[in-house]
Amino acid sequence: MKNRLIIASSVALALSGQYVIAGSIATVHTTGETLTAGTMNAINAEVTDNDTRITNNAAAITNKQNTVTGSCAIGSSIRAIAANGTVTCETDADTVYTDANAVAAASAANNTIQRRVTGTCVIGSSIRAISNTGTVTCEIDTDTTYSAGTGLNLSAGTFSVSTKTHYLTVPAAAFRPIDDDTTFAGGTTNPYMNIIGGTLAAVAPLDLPHGAIITSLSMRVWDLSSTNSVTIDLRKFTGFATTTSISTVSTTIAENAGFYNKTSSAISETVDLSTTSHNFYYLLQTLPSAGTTNGPGPYAVRVSYTY
Repeated sequence: MKNRLIIASSVALALSGQYVIAGSIATVHTTGETLTAGTMNAINAEVTDNDTRITNNAAAITNKQNTVTGSCAIGSSIRAIAANGTVTCETDADTVYTDANAVAAASAANNTIQRRVTGTCVIGSSIRAISNTGTVTCEIDTDTTYSAGTGLNLSAGTFSVSTKTHYLTVPAAAFRPIDDDTTFAGGTTNPYMNIIGGTLAAVAPLDLPHGAIITSLSMRVWDLSSTNSVTIDLRKFTGFATTTSISTVSTTIAENAGFYNKTSSAISETVDLSTTSHNFYYLLQTLPSAGTTNGPGPYAVRVSYTY
């Protein structure tokens, strides 16, 4: 075999009188061949390039990083990694902040963060102030105590107007005859009414406030007759020429001569004067059983009501 020179890129080998320079194959020259200056320059450039590649490959091999296989325990971190994949660990030294530290720092900086309110006050006192740290300042309660005055009720913290019993007395002088033929007899020092002739009836107005509740009717009467009696009738006007009896009180023919107080308490009549047409009003009416000068003589009539 003839001697040959083979130019490759990175490794030179001696094989049976020929040279091979590994890498990309260049021109092949035989033994005894005359090489020109240009050919030699090309060979020299090829050899220089191969040297550079060999240097770069060596550097690449030196800078290669093996797979990292090391690890660190909880509470520590990797500080360094070797070329062979091993690691160097160090213990964590992080600064730990709690909520109290953070809030305190922020509050000190701008005094605008309000921490959760945790303070309380005892019974009988109230919170007067709350700080930005959540603490409270208490003060003793000084509530005003109220009581119901005259005419008021106080129950379970609620005031209401109390009802009171009132009395309306209608004297005998307030009655007038129903008809012109009615004639009266009466006393001068102790006025009374005694119908002695004509239509045996007389009426008197009853002035009560709207919303009042009538609870009783009574009369004071002088009776000398063993045959006659007198009745006082409380009536309500409910429309044109119509009245309704609410309650009555009467004497009897068997009573002896003397003064009598007759009362009816079975009444619960609410006075209603609200209509604009004046459809409601109340009056008293006498109903003597007979007309004699010695008959019963009413002195006064009293109506009790709450309001």
